[in-house]
Amino acid sequence: MRREWVQAVMEGKQDILVVQTLRNWVMASSFLASAAILIGLGILDVTFRTDNIAAFTQALDLFGTKSEAMWLMKSVVLVMGILSGLLNVILFFPRGAVHPIASFAEWLKTFGKISPEAYAVDALKGTLFKGAHLASIATDIAFVSVFTIMMMTQQQS
Repeated sequence: MRREWVQAVMEGKQDILVVQTLRNWVMASSFLASAAILIGLGILDVTFRTDNIAAFTQALDLFGTKSEAMWLMKSVVLVMGILSGLLNVILFFPRGAVHPIASFAEWLKTFGKISPEAYAVDALKGTLFKGAHLASIATDIAFVSVFTIMMMTQQQS
């Protein structure tokens, strides 16, 4: 379905449709990230402000353990997931997926040039919108591959 949409947009020269679609995706992800942050902060607030945590955890946890420590651990894991989603949204913008890196401020251009995600986005845009072949995105693939190998060897040391 996505391929058909991309093909229809490319043939019809509907550039504004692409821009509006990307803008809508960004706005939706920003809204969902904000909602997730508010929910996470609310959970943390309730977790740490309740005078009788034992009764509160038993009321919320219908099928699992009734231990306070487990409820606290579940809350922390939930908030960590929410914060990692927020970080992903924040790092999404300098990758060049929405706006070209050339239009960024100088300091952000530098970040975009060294970010492996920017190379992955460039390869993805090349294959989806320009019909690029493997040879034309070889630099992007090489950069991401070298970065991946470097990170994997760092973990093993």
